[in-house]
Amino acid sequence: MGDVVMQSSFVRWLRQINPQAKISFLTSKEFGSLVTELEEVDEVILYERMSGLKDIKQIIQLSKRLTDVDFVFDLHANTRTKLLSLFMLAPFLKVDKRSTLRKVLVSTKKDFLAATSTQHFRTIEDFSFLSGLPIEKEDLYRTQGVLSKTTLTKIRSYKTRYEKSIVISPVASFESKRWPMEKYQELINLISSDKNMSEFKIKIIAGPGDTYCEDLGKGNNQVENLQGKTSLKETIEEISKAMICITNDTGSLHIAESFGVPTAAIFGPTSPSFGFKPHLKESKVFWSGISCSPCSTTGSKNCHRDQLYCMLEIEPYNVYSYIREILSSDLYTL
Repeated sequence: MGDVVMQSSFVRWLRQINPQAKISFLTSKEFGSLVTELEEVDEVILYERMSGLKDIKQIIQLSKRLTDVDFVFDLHANTRTKLLSLFMLAPFLKVDKRSTLRKVLVSTKKDFLAATSTQHFRTIEDFSFLSGLPIEKEDLYRTQGVLSKTTLTKIRSYKTRYEKSIVISPVASFESKRWPMEKYQELINLISSDKNMSEFKIKIIAGPGDTYCEDLGKGNNQVENLQGKTSLKETIEEISKAMICITNDTGSLHIAESFGVPTAAIFGPTSPSFGFKPHLKESKVFWSGISCSPCSTTGSKNCHRDQLYCMLEIEPYNVYSYIREILSSDLYTL
């Protein structure tokens, strides 16, 4: 999901340099609602992921359907897109994932990626030779998003642009990328004990399968646990109206930033240098940077230590202090 959201800026840029082109966006079925609201996209092609021969057969059928394509930007460069490229006549221009440099960082801890842009802008930089036009980075950052202008106008027409809400999204695709639930609970307790934040609603955002966070904030009247209770689009709208978002290295981070919502991004087994760190100046990365981190390029590797120290060393009080700082800044007034 995060990859889809982050590439919305690339789609907007592509439309800017090719205003007359037909842009089709191929994505997994579960992420279709993220793309259908992008006004720059003319056609959304949904792919239902399967396995084995069924998946290969579906890829072949898809290639037969895509006969009028002049050019393909492969923004994921995974096994499926590689197979698709074998059956299509259109040329594929693959995204540079900096895979080698990521592996070097994992194996040697030497970071040659620290000075590079985040993935939001990196893809545009890599493909900028196609346009020969100057790139307005700040404009692209501020205008990227996942909802249409009509929906955004509706949201912003509310009496208050922002709700007095703090969104916590404790989810991640891999367990090792999740800040422990007891840390999130401690953070919730710190917020609730602050009289200056007593009017703020703490909203827990998570999907139906994320049952590990179903008890977060239980018994606390300030907390509204929406785990499994909202659609993807409703989740996006909840995040868009928040005053701040706290989450892991996952899609919620990029959704929040696409609406200009300051975000506390908690990293553990992955490195912010991989390209998925926040890009807004108001956002902040929390990463302990201990000697064994990063331990994999995706965060999928099981920790070899007795505890997940890269996450345990990130203290809730420091995240709470950041929340206080943002909410009392020029952006907002408590």
